[in-house]
Amino acid sequence: MKKTCKAACPLALVAVVSLTLLPGVAWAQAASVEPAESLVGAEQAGDEAAFAVAEANGAQAEGKEPQEVQPSFDQVLCELESTSAEYTGVAITPQVTVRDGERLLVEGRDYAVSYENNVVPGEASVLIEGSGDYAGFEARVPFAIVKSEGNRIALPGSWQRNGAGWWYAYDDGGYPTSCILEVDGALYRFDSAGYMYAGWYILNGAWQYSYPNGVVASGWAFVGGSWYYLDPQTGDMRTGWVNDSGTWYFTNSSGVMQTGWLCRFGTWYWLNGSGAMAHSWAWIDGSWYLFAEDGKMLTGWQKADGEWFLLNGSGAMQTGWALRGETWYYLAGSGVMATGREEVGGSWYAFDDSGAIKTGWVLCDDGWVYAQPSGALQTGWLAKGGWYWLDPERQGLMVVGIQQIGGAWYKFQDSGRMESSCWFEFEDGRAAHASASGAVDYYAKYDENGDVVLKKENGDSFAGWELLGSSWFHFDENGAYDTGWEYINGAWYYFGSDGAMLTGWFKDAGKWYYLASLGAMVTGWHTIDSHYYQFGGDGAMLEAEPSATTDMQRQLVAACSAVPTPGPGLCSEWVALVFNRIGQGQLLPNNDYDADDMFYAYCGLDNLSELRVGMIIAVPSHTHTYAGSIWGHICIYVGNNTVMDNIGRIRTMPLDEWLSYYTTTYSPKWGWYNGVPLE
Repeated sequence: MKKTCKAACPLALVAVVSLTLLPGVAWAQAASVEPAESLVGAEQAGDEAAFAVAEANGAQAEGKEPQEVQPSFDQVLCELESTSAEYTGVAITPQVTVRDGERLLVEGRDYAVSYENNVVPGEASVLIEGSGDYAGFEARVPFAIVKSEGNRIALPGSWQRNGAGWWYAYDDGGYPTSCILEVDGALYRFDSAGYMYAGWYILNGAWQYSYPNGVVASGWAFVGGSWYYLDPQTGDMRTGWVNDSGTWYFTNSSGVMQTGWLCRFGTWYWLNGSGAMAHSWAWIDGSWYLFAEDGKMLTGWQKADGEWFLLNGSGAMQTGWALRGETWYYLAGSGVMATGREEVGGSWYAFDDSGAIKTGWVLCDDGWVYAQPSGALQTGWLAKGGWYWLDPERQGLMVVGIQQIGGAWYKFQDSGRMESSCWFEFEDGRAAHASASGAVDYYAKYDENGDVVLKKENGDSFAGWELLGSSWFHFDENGAYDTGWEYINGAWYYFGSDGAMLTGWFKDAGKWYYLASLGAMVTGWHTIDSHYYQFGGDGAMLEAEPSATTDMQRQLVAACSAVPTPGPGLCSEWVALVFNRIGQGQLLPNNDYDADDMFYAYCGLDNLSELRVGMIIAVPSHTHTYAGSIWGHICIYVGNNTVMDNIGRIRTMPLDEWLSYYTTTYSPKWGWYNGVPLE
C-alpha cells in the first residue's frame, strides 16, 4: 500500500497538526510559523493567521500593519511505493513521488531526498526537503524494515577467528548458531557453537559440503578431483540420477559424478566427459551409438530422423553388409540402410523398402533390373529364357523397343526379350531383319498388304541361295523365300518364319535337332561342344531313359554304390558282383567275366533311346590301356545320363563322356546283363 503526505491549508493549523502526526504520514510545515503554546494561544493568534491568509489573497486588514506572506504547500503530496521493505543487509532507499496538485515535482530541482535508519530492521524514514520554488518545504515519511522468517541475510557484523575456528560477530553483539546465513552474498553454515563449517559434514542424516573458505556448496562442486551435486534447496549431496536444467547426470553411492559407460539393471547408458547422459547419437571409441530419450542404449533395427539403422548387440552402429537371418542388407558409411538401387564397391544392387537385398528380376520405379544370386545387378547381355540387354549406363535397367548397341540395331519386346530371326518395322518405316543374333543385318520394304518384299535392287526376284546381310535365305522358282523344313540337294535345312536359315541347336515339335554350320541337319554320332550326342535318321537327338522305373532297377543303382572295387583291371568282375548282390549273378561259361565276352554275349543295342537304367555298356577293345586293347571295358548305366564303372576305384561319370572316350576301335553297345531285363 502506498503512503501519502499532504500539507494542510491554514498555516497555523499545519503547525498544530504537525505535532500529532500519524505513523507514515508527513505534513508540510512553514518555517516562519511557530507552534502555538496552547489552544488559547492558538485562538489569540487566530486573527493574525487570518490576516496572513488575507494578505496572501491580496487584501489588507483594517488597523493592522502589513506582514510578509509565507508560501503555501497545502497541495503538496508525498507518496512511497511501499510502507515496508525486506531486510537486505544494505541501505534501503524506497522510491518517493512528490506532487503539487497535478504537478509532478522533480527530484534535485524541487526537492532532495535523504534517509534515516534505513539498513537494519526497525523503523526507517524518508526525508524530503524542498528547494527552489519549494524552499522551506519539509516532510518525513516513515517505513518499516522487516526481516521475514527464511531471510538468510546476516545482520551487520564482522568475521572473527580463534583457535577453534571462524565465527561471525554481530555489530550489536551476539553471533549466529545452528543456522545458515548469507554474508556478503555468500551462504555460510554455523554449528551449535557458532563456528563456521568447512569441508564435508552430516546434517539431518545427509552429507553437505562447505568450501575451505566456508561458502556452502550448491549445485555442482569439484572436490578432491571429483564432481559432486549438492541440492540447491537443501544443500544435501545427491546420489543416483540427477536432473540439472533438463540434463541428466548420475552420481554413485559416494556422490561422485560418473562418466563413460553405466549399466543400471541390465540397461546401458553413456555419460559423456561432462557427465551429461547421452540421449541421441554419440561417437564412442570409434563407433556411433544411439540412445533413446530416456538414455537407454538401443540395439537392433532403429529408426532415427526418418532413416533405418542397425545397431549390433553391443550397440555399435553397423556399416557395410549385414546378414540378418537369411537376408542381406547394406548400410552406408553413415549407417543408413540402403533401399532402392545403390552402388556398392563398383557394383549396383537393388533393395526393397525393408532394406532386404533382391535377386532375380526386380521392378524399380523406373523399370526392371536383374540381380544375380550375389545381389549384384547384371549389366550388358543376359540370357534368361531369351536375350535381354541391361543398360550399363543406366545401372542395369532393362531396355525395350529399338536400341542401338555396339553399333548394331536390336528390337526388344515390352517384356525386354530380344527379338531374333524376324522382321519388324524400323523407325523409318522400313522392314528390318533381326538375325539369329538379334542384330539387324538387312533392310527391305513392305508391300501394300504389309508383307516383306525381298527383291534385288533392280527389282528382279531372288532365286536359290542368297546371303542377305549375315543370314542365308533360299528362294523358290517364284522368288518366295522358303520357311520350315526344306530338303535341298540331299540335305535337310530349316528356315525360320522370317526366311533365314537356322544353324546350331533347334527344337521342333518337342525334339532337339542340330543343324551344322552350313545349316544341314546332322544324324548319327557327333561331338558338339565337347559332348557326345546321337541323332536318329530323322535328325532328332536320341536320349537314354532318364531314371529307374522299377524296384529292380533301383536296387541295382543302390548296389553300384554299395559294392566296393575288387581291384584294378577287374571291371567285368565288379559288374558281376553288383548283379550278384541283387540275385542276378549268373556265371558265364568257364567263369569268363571279361568285358569283351559280356559285349558279345549281351550288348547288341546302339540306339540311345533304347538304353535303360541297369543296362551294361561295353566295348570289346579300346586303345587307352594295354589290358583294354585285349579285354575291353564295361560300365553300368544308372540313369540321369550317368554311368558307374571300376577302374581300381568306383567311378561315376557322364554317359556322353564315357561313350566318347571309349569309342576308339569299336563303338560302344548296350544290353541287359545275362539277357534278363530289370524292367
